[in-house]
Amino acid sequence: MNDVANLPLGSGTLEVREANDVFEHLGAHFVQGARFDSFGRLLLKLKEYDAKVNTTPLITCGSTPARVNRLCVTPHLIGACNPHWDPRASAAVVGLTSAADLFHFYKGILEGIACEFALNAAALQDAAGIFAAVRITGGGAESIHGVRLRAALSGKTLETLQNQEAVCLGAAILAGVAAGVYRDAAEGAAQTVKVNAAYAPEPELAKAYSSQLRRYNRLYPALAPLFGTE
Repeated sequence: MNDVANLPLGSGTLEVREANDVFEHLGAHFVQGARFDSFGRLLLKLKEYDAKVNTTPLITCGSTPARVNRLCVTPHLIGACNPHWDPRASAAVVGLTSAADLFHFYKGILEGIACEFALNAAALQDAAGIFAAVRITGGGAESIHGVRLRAALSGKTLETLQNQEAVCLGAAILAGVAAGVYRDAAEGAAQTVKVNAAYAPEPELAKAYSSQLRRYNRLYPALAPLFGTE
């Protein structure tokens, strides 16, 4: 069983480190921060809703009685990466009604990202074997709501790091190796990569979102025939 996978959202990769130091690389993963900023530009200033989302129970939507958001939002703004690899794909919003407001849409974006993350975690596990935890960095690690959703839907513990700038930190580690500060990259990582917080999967949350995840998983196959058509 592998211990931990590393998902630097800012650099768009998802990989798991095995005991023999071999890395299984899943390739380009969708970059949550870029997707979220793009949606935000389209929908005024969605980030203003972040505090509201993070302080509202995850299975409620605004003034609606406690239930999972019915919106399904796919984050395929620049095509679909893993596991579909379809450059023709585009984002979709399914379930939009007159009762929805910006809060519902904001929450739907985070839910869609969590569903997509669950698909990628499952694909990685099929390729590299069972692993228990994923380390995340970048802007997507700053949303407690989003992190908890991704942990619940993927069934993995998500760990945020003290230093969120994974790319810069990696460059600094390599520079340290070249300068003789560290014997190798492994020593540099051991001394500089520190876990800030860990979010274990929440069974109640996973159960509440089980039908939403099933609906999301049917979206791409249903929409794929429409992509690229005249």
